[in-house]
Amino acid sequence: MAAASLEYPLHLDWLGISLALHEYPKRCPPNHQWAKMSCTNVWECRWVLYSDRGDRVFTLLFKPRSSIIKANAALLEVENEWFYHGIGLDGIFGLLGFCVGFSVLGVSRADFALDFVPNGEQRNIIEALADGSVYVGGKRCGSGFWSLNQDAWMPGYWRGRRIPHCISWGHKTSAVKWKLYYKSKELKDAVGGVGWDKPYIVDTWNLAGMDERDVWRLEVSVRGCNQQEVAGVPMSLDYVCNYKGEIFKALYESRFVCRKAEGHVDRTNDERVYLLQLEKAWLSVKCRQSDGLAEHNGRITLLRHLVKSVEEPAVLYDAATREGVFNHIRQIVRRDGLRRYFQAMVGCELDEWCKQVVESAGGEEVKDYERDVVLAPNYSFDDVTGTHKSEDELRIERMERELEVQNQVAKPALNQLKLF
Repeated sequence: MAAASLEYPLHLDWLGISLALHEYPKRCPPNHQWAKMSCTNVWECRWVLYSDRGDRVFTLLFKPRSSIIKANAALLEVENEWFYHGIGLDGIFGLLGFCVGFSVLGVSRADFALDFVPNGEQRNIIEALADGSVYVGGKRCGSGFWSLNQDAWMPGYWRGRRIPHCISWGHKTSAVKWKLYYKSKELKDAVGGVGWDKPYIVDTWNLAGMDERDVWRLEVSVRGCNQQEVAGVPMSLDYVCNYKGEIFKALYESRFVCRKAEGHVDRTNDERVYLLQLEKAWLSVKCRQSDGLAEHNGRITLLRHLVKSVEEPAVLYDAATREGVFNHIRQIVRRDGLRRYFQAMVGCELDEWCKQVVESAGGEEVKDYERDVVLAPNYSFDDVTGTHKSEDELRIERMERELEVQNQVAKPALNQLKLF
């Protein structure tokens, strides 16, 4: 591929938004529910908004513990999966506006992640950055290493070598911090080498025509964006969300200056090294189109829940229950065209995965578990049919019904909110 046509997928991988609440949350959007999580050292309240389909939408932290922070201050942490699906903030603010009156004060933290497949020269630079023969000017460096790797899925040139787990630059209190790591290996290791963790990220690689086995990530984290400028432009919420490429390029050019460790007293005389040639590249946000993940986000979440549920003994070792779950999974995969997504998630085709699950359960044999003890707390009475059903069954049915309802959430006009 010619250098002029290089294209790197770029995403917001973290977004924290500073808010002022006009009240504390008292309501919940239709088809959603709050989950109250454990508090933090800074915030007394940490609430996570979920939809009935299982989508984790955002986390809202409020009631600061310190008197230095204004009592009505809050922090909104948006789930990064929204950005990989190409879904903007309008829907997020609509849901939040249903729950509580608020004003946006600015961006607390934003992480920008650029993915690339290294060529031979870039692999050499990665290893030089790890061993210190190339450094990043003005940044404190730290790195960790995996042991020798023989994983069969890896490209041959990485096998049997010490691969940097994560090379980082910047102190924990730094306004701008960088990380460079082997993203493919991270997503493989998270699921024990079978399939991929976070398939929605792998999906963006496939859309960009990248080798999913060999993707590295250069990530920059900017804290206190409210007080930061990039190329003379304040990092407002609008700027962060709509000008990601310009921000990343400017930060890369000015704050990720790599040089060979040649020992000059004046380090500006050390030869500069470029890991990425961004001036010759297009930075793009790669997302699945309207017939993909964004459109079927609820069904994907349900699919992931059903796959996970098979690990429960009450499902795994009961042939009838297990087959019922298989049928739900088959219906979702075939109806919504999620075959490739399912294969990326579990590492094989649907029928092969079902076969493996049955074999792991000992074939069709139903093991002698104390079913009453295991299942009784998970059963409820269905007023509609007059029968007892497991809460998993009722939940699945409810999710399926809700998936047929579109755009139920009232979204207040954004011009009524003080956003920017």
